[in-house]
Amino acid sequence: MLSRLSRMSGTRAASLAARPLMQQGVRMMATGPAASAKTIPDDLLKKLGTISTQGLIDGLWVMGWPTSFIEGARPLGAGMKACGRAVTLRMVPQRPDIAADKPGGMDSPEYEAFEECKDGGVLVISSVGPWESVGGDIKFLRLKQLGCGGIVTDGSVRDTNTMLEYGFPVYSYSTTAKQGPAAMQPWEANGVIECGGVVVRPGDAIVADQDGAVVVPASHAEEVYKIAHGREEIEEIILEELRANPGPPGKYYPFKPPIKPESPLGKLLTSKGHKFYSTSARRPARFGQGRRHMSTVPKTMKARRRPADPTPQLPPLRRRRRRPPPPARRRRLTPRPGARGRDGTGGHGWADRKGSQPSSLTPLVVSAQA
Repeated sequence: MLSRLSRMSGTRAASLAARPLMQQGVRMMATGPAASAKTIPDDLLKKLGTISTQGLIDGLWVMGWPTSFIEGARPLGAGMKACGRAVTLRMVPQRPDIAADKPGGMDSPEYEAFEECKDGGVLVISSVGPWESVGGDIKFLRLKQLGCGGIVTDGSVRDTNTMLEYGFPVYSYSTTAKQGPAAMQPWEANGVIECGGVVVRPGDAIVADQDGAVVVPASHAEEVYKIAHGREEIEEIILEELRANPGPPGKYYPFKPPIKPESPLGKLLTSKGHKFYSTSARRPARFGQGRRHMSTVPKTMKARRRPADPTPQLPPLRRRRRRPPPPARRRRLTPRPGARGRDGTGGHGWADRKGSQPSSLTPLVVSAQA
């Protein structure tokens, strides 16, 4: 492609380079966009930071979303809280040729990711193992200078005391004294990664507290917040009721919308003047109208199952045809020359046909003497 452009005039080469590669006849590998088409506004990001990780997980659970809790990411110190847009960094296992081919120095993918963490971005690092180091005090000093919103990784960090002095929240599987470059190396910045069993895209909201870190997809952040915020309001009413009238929490909790108005929880919310989504007697809206808070797909989207046949027919059994046994071989006998009969006189003996040939018969001479 470059040689083709070099042979053209400047105007022609510039116009061709400006065209999309697909229009130039260049075959590209199929891949999807790394980041979502939707971005999270600043005001919505602040609202998500006011919700606990439990509330966000419950909101995603009501939507039927896959698990978004990053397994193993624990706070490095007490009282840490993080909320920001994800900046992703993928690590790959150590290999000499990859280490020689990847950009080095300031052009390394990890330092490119660091520069994207300014203004509160949260660096999410996918490690090759839980006990491998993703960095320490020297590397992460740059994150402090940029005002990073935190680090979340399924690996380990080193230089713990200095990391705590930096002041930004750090969530990792553990701490270690090992060197990271001996086991892995940075390969890609701001791509789709897997961290702690969860898929993370650049621009997703990362919310973390003392219970761990949660990934809120940017494409559904607004809906997640509304559901999580509504559930936290209901849970606060339940807590107040249980403190005032001690009893088993099973009367009100756990709950899942839609809430029946005649249920104990529905009556409690009605008495408090709290509006909630319920199974009222009004005509239900069709799917696509209004909001939906079920964790399963609506009935209109479920595949209809055929009624079970009361007399199911089993496939006929295929019987194996038994071959008749082969006929027994008969042994053919031929006369053996030179054999004597049972009376000692010359006669014809009998032998197998194999290896023998029939001989001429010798007449039997009987003496006439008395």
